Amino acid sequence: MKGRSEFVNPLTMPSDKKLNIPQPERMEERGKQSVDPENNAEGKKKSFEETHQRVASWVNRDLKKRFDELAKKRGVTKAALLNEAIETLLRKEHRKPYTRKESRE
Repeated sequence: MKGRSEFVNPLTMPSDKKLNIPQPERMEERGKQSVDPENNAEGKKKSFEETHQRVASWVNRDLKKRFDELAKKRGVTKAALLNEAIETLLRKEHRKPYTRKESRE
């Protein structure tokens, strides 16, 4: 792999070291400049440790196997899947419950 930098896992390195991870172009950067929620007041990019927190938990073995397979199938990180699942669960929790209107007889 000439010309390419070696990949460094950001989860194993402190944020003050240079990570050789290509950053995808953001949708906002294509059109107009917008405020990035991951930047601080001075416009500096927040470190990974400032925007994320490590979580350890126990998971059913069958669910873990299916979860690993889903991450591989989608080609995304497990952290991204967990964030999506937690966000969906929280959104579902905050919705107003469905109430059935009483039928008129």
